[in-house]
Amino acid sequence: VYDGTDAALIANLQANLTGAVNGDAVSLVSAKFNQADVVGAQLDYGAFGFSATDTSGKPVFGYSFGGAITATSMITPASLTVTGLSAVGRAYNGSAQIGLAGTGSLVGLVGSETLGLGDASAATLSSANAGLRSITTALTLANGANGGLAANYTLSQPLLGPVTITPASLTVTGLSAVGRAY
Repeated sequence: VYDGTDAALIANLQANLTGAVNGDAVSLVSAKFNQADVVGAQLDYGAFGFSATDTSGKPVFGYSFGGAITATSMITPASLTVTGLSAVGRAYNGSAQIGLAGTGSLVGLVGSETLGLGDASAATLSSANAGLRSITTALTLANGANGGLAANYTLSQPLLGPVTITPASLTVTGLSAVGRAY
C-alpha cells in the first residue's frame, strides 16, 4: 500500500533462495521499488538485501548474490475517506441534483501530502420526486500543490444520510366566482 516511500514489504515478496551450504540460512531482508509512486513502480532488482547465518545463528559473509530475479510486486493506492460534507432537504424543484453543504476533508493522506477534492458541491438524489431520498456522490481527486498525486490514492465516496424532498407549494391565481340563482 502506498506509504510515500520506495520500501517494499518483504512479507509480500516470495523468494526462493538456493545455494546455501552447510545448513546456512539465507533469506531476503529488504527490497525497494524504483520509485515511491503507484503508477510505474517496479521492484528495483539491484536493491535487494540478503542475510545469511550459520546453524548457530552467527552471521555468515561468504555469499554473494548472482543470477536472475523473477519477482513481481506493486504499490497499491492508499485509501482515503471524506468527512465534513452533508446535504440538506429542500422543496421539490424537478431536479435530481442537490447541493452539498460543508467543506470536504480528506482523511488518510500520507505525511504532509495534499490533494484537491472535486465535485464536492452537488450530489444526485435517488429520485427527483418528493419523499425521503438517498444521496449518491461522485467526488474526484486532483493532484495536490505540494506533490501529492491523486493516482497514489483511491477515494471512498462518503455515505450521506437521506434527505427529505418536500412537495412544492402551488398557488392558484386568476379564478373568480360568478354568482348564480338559487
